[in-house]
Amino acid sequence: MGIAENIQDTLNKFKKHKDIKNINSFLVEFLTNYIQKEYEYLAKPVKQLFVFNREFYEKIISELPEFINDYSYYKEFEKLKKYYIIHPKSVSYPLSFRLTSINPNHKCLLQVNLKKLSEFKEFKESLKNKIILNKKLEDIYTYLRFLSIHPFNKNKLLQIKYSDIIKAKDDVAFIFFFNKNELLKLIDEDTEKQVQTYYLEKLDKFISQAILEFHNINSTMQIFNNEDKNISYFEEYAQKIRKADLDIEINQIKYLNQMDFLQESNGLKLSLESKISKSVQSSIKEIQAIYPNCKISDLLLRVEEKLYNYIFNYTNNNDESEDINEEEVIYLNIYDIPKLKYFLKTNSNSLKEYNEIKNIINEYLSNSESSNAEIVKQYLFELLDRNHNKNNFALSTMNNYLSTLNKYLFKNIEDFKNIKTSEVTKVEKLIKRFIVTDGSYKNLQLYLNDFFESSKLENIFLKNLTLVSYPKSLILNKEVDLILDKIKDIYMNKQEIKKLTLIHKRNILDLKIMFLISYYSGLRKSEIYSRLYKDIKVIISSDSQLNVFINVDKYGLKKLGKNLKTKSSKRNVHFIVNNKKHEELFLNWHQSVEVLLTKKIDKSKLSETKKVQKLRTSNIFINDKKRLNDKIIIYESKISIISKAIKFVTQRYCTFHSCRHSYQTYKYKEILSKQQSDPYLAIEQSIQLGHRTPSMGINSYTHYDVINDI
Repeated sequence: MGIAENIQDTLNKFKKHKDIKNINSFLVEFLTNYIQKEYEYLAKPVKQLFVFNREFYEKIISELPEFINDYSYYKEFEKLKKYYIIHPKSVSYPLSFRLTSINPNHKCLLQVNLKKLSEFKEFKESLKNKIILNKKLEDIYTYLRFLSIHPFNKNKLLQIKYSDIIKAKDDVAFIFFFNKNELLKLIDEDTEKQVQTYYLEKLDKFISQAILEFHNINSTMQIFNNEDKNISYFEEYAQKIRKADLDIEINQIKYLNQMDFLQESNGLKLSLESKISKSVQSSIKEIQAIYPNCKISDLLLRVEEKLYNYIFNYTNNNDESEDINEEEVIYLNIYDIPKLKYFLKTNSNSLKEYNEIKNIINEYLSNSESSNAEIVKQYLFELLDRNHNKNNFALSTMNNYLSTLNKYLFKNIEDFKNIKTSEVTKVEKLIKRFIVTDGSYKNLQLYLNDFFESSKLENIFLKNLTLVSYPKSLILNKEVDLILDKIKDIYMNKQEIKKLTLIHKRNILDLKIMFLISYYSGLRKSEIYSRLYKDIKVIISSDSQLNVFINVDKYGLKKLGKNLKTKSSKRNVHFIVNNKKHEELFLNWHQSVEVLLTKKIDKSKLSETKKVQKLRTSNIFINDKKRLNDKIIIYESKISIISKAIKFVTQRYCTFHSCRHSYQTYKYKEILSKQQSDPYLAIEQSIQLGHRTPSMGINSYTHYDVINDI
C-alpha cells in the first residue's frame, strides 16, 4: 500500500527544511527516510505539518543514532516545533519519561573481566593487611593509586602535604587540594586577586584510618615526596606491586574495584562514591559544623578565611570610591515598565503587541528622569527587532539578557557615559557574590559586550576581575530551631518594635512557616511565596502524623508576575512533620490563615459560592490588594529576613536556597540507607524537587561527602 497523497505532500515539504540554518540537517534527512517506511505511526498531518505523537517516539527512539545524548535530541525536536517544521502541538521528545539508570557507569558492567574478580579481591585484602601490620607509606600510596574507589593519579598524590589532611573523626579524612597547581605563596594579603579556590576529596573509611596515623597538621612537607623517598620511588613501588601480585591493566583494576564495591553496596552509592555522578563539594566551614572536633591545620583555616572574606566581604578596598548620596541618584529598573515582564514571558506575540509594548516602553522611558533612559530605550527596541525579525533570538533569550543587565548594570549605574569608580566596584562585588560558575560568567560577558557594543560605549567591566567559586552549605537539623528563634529577633529589630501585636505575631509565623516549608519540601522561594489557600493542605493522619500537601502550579505565580521555572516545576509535594514544635507551628498557622481570610471575605457582599471561590484563590503570604511592585518588595523583604537568620546561625555560606540543599541531602541519606537499590526512589525524588532527571539534584544539591554524618 502506497503513501497517502496528503502524507506525501507533507513529506515533500518536510524535506525542504534540511538546509535551514540552525536545524540539524542529518536529523531531518533521517526522519524523512524513517517516515517513508513507518508513516502509519504518525498522527494525520495538520496543515501540511507532521504531528509527532507518543507512539511515534516510542518507535523511533531505538532507531536514532547515538551521536548525541537524549537532552540534545530533546532540544533538536523542540527546534523543529519552534520553526514550524513539525506541528507545534507535537509531543516533546520524551526526555521527561526517561528511566535513568541508577548505575550510570555502564563500563563497570560491560568491560570488566569477571574472571579476574576473585584474584583482585585477594590482592586488595592482602594490601589492606599489609597496611594494618606494617603501616608503610608505600602501601598507602599503592592503595590510593589503585584501590581507592575514586583513584588518585600520580600528580595529585605528589601535591599532598601532611597539613593537607583534615581529620573529621577517627575514620573520616579529607584531603585538601587547590583547584590549580599553584603554590600557597600566591595567597597574598595585599592583593585579593590571588585568592585561590580549593576542593576536598573524602577518603574511604579504611584508608582514612590508615593515613590519619601520619596526620601532622603542623608539617608542610609533602607526604609522598621527601628527602628520603621521592614521588618516583613511590610510583615505582606501586607499579611493581601491581605487576607482581595482580597482572591486570590499570583500567581493569578500576572496573574490578567498582564491581567489588557494587557487590557490597548498590549502583547509586557507586555512582556517588566513585564521582561518576558529581555531588556538591564541601567547604572547610561546613566540615567544621558537621564535625565539631575535627582537626584542621592553621594554614588551611587561613586559606578558608581569605577565600570566604574575598567572596562575602563587601566593606574592604573602598578607599578610591567616591561618596554617593543614594537619595540623589536615580537608577533605572526596566521591570518597572508596565507589561514588559508579561510580554517577555509570552511564547509568541503579534505585530500589534510588539508595537504596543514599544509604545509603552517609549512613553515610560521618555518620562523617566534617569540619565540612561534613552540608551536603554534604544537597546530594548533593538532586542525587540531582533526577536520580531526571527533572527533566532527568542523572547526567553531576550529575558535572560535583560534580567542580567538589569540586575548588574541598570539598577547600579547612574550614567553610562560617566561611570564612577565606586559604581564599578559595586557591580564587580555583586558579580563576585552571585556569578559562581564559568558558564554564568561567560553569559555575563556576552550580555555586557552586547549592550555596550550596541550602545557604542566602552565596556570597562570584567577586565581585571578574578572570579572564584565557593560551595553553598546545607542547613543542619540541629540549626533549624535556632534559625526559627532568630527570625523573630531579626524581624523585631527591623520593625523596631518592643511589643508584639497580633499583626506582628502573624507576620513572624508566616516567616517561620515559609522557612519550614522550604526545609521540609525543597520548594523554591517563589513557589512557596506564591501559594494560594487551595494549594496547601495540613492534615493529621490516623496514625497522628502531621501531613502537609502542597500543589505547585502557575496560578499563584501569575499574581506576582512570575511563571514556573520549568515544566517539571509543576508538581504535588508531600511531607510529614515529625518535630512537635514544628507541628504546633504548622497547625497554628494553618488555622490562623483560614480564620483571617474567611474574616476578610465575609465582610464582602459576594454570594456564598463566590466567597468560597475567593477563599480558595486568595494568596496565603501576602495581601492580594497590594500592587504588583509592592508585593515583590514585601516578598524580597521577607526572604531577606529569613536568609539573614540562616546566615547568622550557621556562620557559613547559607541562604534561603540552602534549604533545597538540606532537603535533597537528607532525602538521599534516607534513600541510600535502604539495602536494595530502587531506581524509582531517585526518580521520585527528582520529581519532588522539580527536576526532569535525578542528575540535576545529585550534581547541584546533594552533599554526598558528609551525608553519613549529618
